[in-house]
Amino acid sequence: MQQQSEQIAKRVVSHLIWPVLCLIVLALMYHHDFSALYRADTMDAAQAARRISEGRGFTTGFIRPLSLAYHPETENHPDLYQPPLYPLTLGLLFCVLPDSDRTVALASCFFFLLTLLLTFFLAKRMFGSGVAGLSILLVGLNVAILQIAISGAPIAFWLFLMTLLFFLLLRHPGALKTSLLLGVVFGLCFLAEYASLFVLPALLWLLFSMLRERRWAHLGVFVVGCLLILTPWGIRNAILTGSPWFSLRWYSLAMFGGTYQGFSLMRETAPPAGGVLGFVFSHKIEMLKKAVLGTRSLYNGFPLLCGLYVLPFFVAGILHRLEEDRSRSLRKCLYAMIILMSIGGALTTGAAEIFSPLIPLITIFAAACFEMLLKSRGFSIRLRAAAKGLLIVVAGLPILINLLLPAGRAGPRQQNLQQIERGLPAEAIVATDIPWGVAWYAHRDAIWLPNIRIERGETLGDPTRTDAFVAIDGPHQRIKAIFLSSHLLSYPSGENLVAWQALNVVPEGFELKPALAGGEILLTRVEFAADEK
Repeated sequence: MQQQSEQIAKRVVSHLIWPVLCLIVLALMYHHDFSALYRADTMDAAQAARRISEGRGFTTGFIRPLSLAYHPETENHPDLYQPPLYPLTLGLLFCVLPDSDRTVALASCFFFLLTLLLTFFLAKRMFGSGVAGLSILLVGLNVAILQIAISGAPIAFWLFLMTLLFFLLLRHPGALKTSLLLGVVFGLCFLAEYASLFVLPALLWLLFSMLRERRWAHLGVFVVGCLLILTPWGIRNAILTGSPWFSLRWYSLAMFGGTYQGFSLMRETAPPAGGVLGFVFSHKIEMLKKAVLGTRSLYNGFPLLCGLYVLPFFVAGILHRLEEDRSRSLRKCLYAMIILMSIGGALTTGAAEIFSPLIPLITIFAAACFEMLLKSRGFSIRLRAAAKGLLIVVAGLPILINLLLPAGRAGPRQQNLQQIERGLPAEAIVATDIPWGVAWYAHRDAIWLPNIRIERGETLGDPTRTDAFVAIDGPHQRIKAIFLSSHLLSYPSGENLVAWQALNVVPEGFELKPALAGGEILLTRVEFAADEK
């Protein structure tokens, strides 16, 4: 009896030691790196979440000029850009906890820890405890993923849901109710990040390959599970825009190219002629160039996201034949997902973060390959442990270097945004280059500065007198203030903000408020300021 208790105790300790180590590393990184939110997508999700917690529905204070083309009213403007699940989750959290930077970051860290636990049990089910321990440490020491988690980014939530999806797939007992659950989870993945659509073909193939009987019944039940989750969101979109599948995110197919550099399309006051598909088919050469540049960006970013110490073993693992059928099928599915996400990423943003939800699975197969190489060489247990320790040390070096260097991530100047909150009434609408920061920190509705195209030889003039500004200002001059942050200078010239960057006179009808920190500028309408007095 005592011997059995000792074995159970050892097993519990062996299962807890790896998550505890990862928790310590995460805590060190959080203490060193986190001071405030700095990512635009995080602040965007946070401000939408706060509005949900206030009972204002899925609306936004970060208003894109392109969104006004579909819904011209700014009061309780519906969010037509973000997937809803992460803001909804944060909104529910804000009902019981403060709507603060730390709450957002800690929520993201919590989902990352859940991902680590799922990674451990997924690897243990596939390859045993040895690979599971190595896998969770390699994911827990991945600097790129740690920084995503600490930043409070929505990607950490998507990472958790996709890992849960893989976990359920591997443990599929062949029951229809499990396929229904898989459909529900995939629907949640889609509502967490629309890029989940890219992996759907590979996912359906994996479901078919694992199940030998009633495949079409399982597919039908999977679709029903998806529709149960997606239908309410589709109805909401159909009421607002006429299409259940509408999202401004689809316009990323037209962005990041020659015509619309960066996010400049979101600052247009009208969509391109023919919509996003019309643009794609009428700009074939531009789309081809964009795909080439996007592929290069993904090619450079993918190894850094995986970890330079992980990717070689993952690639080498292609040559190893796996004994268990489901592990083989899952690895083939993973290869297909990487290809599909590469195509999707190259045609949209070109950001390597699109591969983030695949990192746990990639790391598991890399750890399994490393374990197989050690066993094939006939190393003793001690030598295998030493080799794993060396790999962990190499994996941990970027963490150590990061902790020794000063934290370099900085968000908006909160003192200036707090001054805006104190100086402007709640109904004031601000035009700014950082609408995500104004909406989150200043608690004010903010419209992104519109594009102003300047032809060669043309003088800059007053940007508030251009058609683009008048279009977002509306017939009743709803914009009561303009805030230009230091971030404005980081926009490249191709994003058509040169007129705002070169602004050196107070626009007609506005007055300059007292100087803000860092040379940032706040302009308010004269008649608006007079009314407030």
